[in-house]
Amino acid sequence: MMKRTRGIGLVLSLILVFSLTMGSMPVYGKGMFTDVDEKHWGYDYIEKTVSLGLMDGYSDSTFRPNERLNRADALVHVTRLMNIPKAEVEGMRKKHNTFLNRFNLTEGRKDGLAIALSKGLVNEKFLINNLFGEGKLKEATKLEVCVYIVKAMGMEEEAKSCIPIFTFDDSHAIPIEVRPYVKFLIDKDIFNEKGDGQNKFNPNQPITRVVLAKILSLTYDEVNGDSIIPPEDIQVSIDGKAATVDSTNDIVFGTIKKVSLGTPSSIEVKVKDTRSTKTFYLSKETKVSIDGKESHPFSLNEGDLVKVEILDNLALNIVAESK
Repeated sequence: MMKRTRGIGLVLSLILVFSLTMGSMPVYGKGMFTDVDEKHWGYDYIEKTVSLGLMDGYSDSTFRPNERLNRADALVHVTRLMNIPKAEVEGMRKKHNTFLNRFNLTEGRKDGLAIALSKGLVNEKFLINNLFGEGKLKEATKLEVCVYIVKAMGMEEEAKSCIPIFTFDDSHAIPIEVRPYVKFLIDKDIFNEKGDGQNKFNPNQPITRVVLAKILSLTYDEVNGDSIIPPEDIQVSIDGKAATVDSTNDIVFGTIKKVSLGTPSSIEVKVKDTRSTKTFYLSKETKVSIDGKESHPFSLNEGDLVKVEILDNLALNIVAESK
């Protein structure tokens, strides 16, 4: 696949550029693929995820919707949801290069796995034992994609609070430790609570490209759809510079305790020199800088030192120093 540049923001209005090399040609617009027409059940999902840069077509103008995804490519597509800036990806690659170079992978796949490792979607032990089998990349399953998606959303703790009760005929095939992830995605309407129509979830079913397109599309909507809109008197410049805010806005100094990127998105801060914690909501216009560089909420981590400029309970600007 050939190199293409794309910028997609889940929670910011800024356009951030992130390039991944996976061997595809850039394709956009209506009727973009010869093997997927408007009558195909996944047409809208495919068109949307490709236009957003979350997935790619092939150089022969096909999408190959029924093609099964291997684990490396599934992780690459899921990590694109996180829209990590190119400079951060380069840092992640440097950190994990020694490990990743033991695998025969494209640079794009190594980038995706570096993000997945850095953000805790997988660990080195998992990749060593489960990335390859019989000399080729193993196929990704529906169950593991559930875990990747929840972690990429930054909603793992919320998912673990779910009470996983299912009525699927094959509920026994869903491992206990993964059930909260499945229940969370069902509650968010990313997966159907009725399963495949025959009352089965099919947790070990290989993921096809069209199914992943649907999952990514619905996840994108979930994270973006109900973002809090800042008050009308908050003005954001067109070129993406810091918001113009009143000098009387409150400033809070502290340490990040939790970042939740969902519906709605928020940041929980342990206030400096006190025992209290405060939660501030994030909007698409919230500005984030980390260690002096423009960034986004996905890059904030527990333990980071922050200065948060707020209006009521809405975070306008977050200046962070990584732990």
